[in-house]
Amino acid sequence: MPTRRIEKSQWQPYFDAVSRELPAAHVDVEIDTPELGAQPEMSHIRLDGLSYDPRDDAFSIVTEKIEHRIAAPRQISVREDETSLTAVEVIDADEKKHVARLTEALKLPEE
Repeated sequence: MPTRRIEKSQWQPYFDAVSRELPAAHVDVEIDTPELGAQPEMSHIRLDGLSYDPRDDAFSIVTEKIEHRIAAPRQISVREDETSLTAVEVIDADEKKHVARLTEALKLPEE
């Protein structure tokens, strides 16, 4: 599956559009740091939404139980198949990589 980088100016509209079309999906999130390697943050939790707030400069993975908030993201990439979003990778200001993998694919927003 190809991975593509989303330009910062498109973060909010892209994830707003994806979240509007959100079916019953679950997400696994891990944080990868040079010191500790990949560590699971949450596993198979219902995903309620993905969003970027430009005022707070924060990306959020909202689930039924908790909100995983990433302050000052530097880069966001997505993995997509022909019609679905399958993963989101966010690199924060401290170079930590936050990877959200969707167990049920999301429909991509229409362009």
